[in-house]
Amino acid sequence: MKKIEWIVSDLDGTLLNDQKQVSKKNQKAIQWLFEHDIDFGIVSGRPTKTIYETLDSWHIKPYVRFIVGMNGAAFMDISTQEITYASPLSLDVIQKILNHFKGWDVCFQILDEKIRYTDRSTASSIRYTTKCHEREVVTDLIEYSKNHRVLKLMIYCDPEIMEQVRKHANTLKEDQFSAIQTDDCMLEFMYSDIHKGSGLLKAGKQLHLDLNTCLSLGDADNDVSMFDVTDYSFCVLNGTKLAKEKAKYILPYTNEEDIIDKIVRKYI
Repeated sequence: MKKIEWIVSDLDGTLLNDQKQVSKKNQKAIQWLFEHDIDFGIVSGRPTKTIYETLDSWHIKPYVRFIVGMNGAAFMDISTQEITYASPLSLDVIQKILNHFKGWDVCFQILDEKIRYTDRSTASSIRYTTKCHEREVVTDLIEYSKNHRVLKLMIYCDPEIMEQVRKHANTLKEDQFSAIQTDDCMLEFMYSDIHKGSGLLKAGKQLHLDLNTCLSLGDADNDVSMFDVTDYSFCVLNGTKLAKEKAKYILPYTNEEDIIDKIVRKYI
């Protein structure tokens, strides 16, 4: 294995444990990386600003070089705290997706920092949103989209019907945008050329970091594009079938077992 010069990690299901916290061992491992001039970045589906504001409570803020948020649609260089955004979804695209699922027992959501604007709330959707330390606001999503930047349109559904929801999404047969599952209850629509991989390419170019020396960590289907552009890709044991198939290595540990600490001890 070549010398690893930077490490990037997904948050939910990877760096974060099931309590949505960074373990003490992971905190110390990320600090160790910083002290040994190995850059550490976060690549997540969460909003970039929200991630940045949470770094203090995770006790890793001084040690994170950059954040790629919204599945590649937003980038922050922490040294400047400036955020650059990809193009938002058009109103026509949003309307087309909403119409495609008319009558389905799903909740459409638009995430804006710590608020999920939604067409409807359910007891289970509220539980999930609360677990993510966010809240739901029921609103007309078309009217909302007329005046706000929508980087991704999300579907929340019961895990039992996710397979049906995914198959129905695929019948849209659109090259312009695509749907990807990010959790057992979440499906997200974005422009096809915007994903974690494209966000990571931008980070590497802007910060002059070589992707051939990058190690990536993830657990879900939306991490596959990140695996595709990095020389060393690792999927955690609790990862999805697709993520495990696409990663170069499958770790024998879950997100509950101090993943960054394990990586540092074994591979760095």
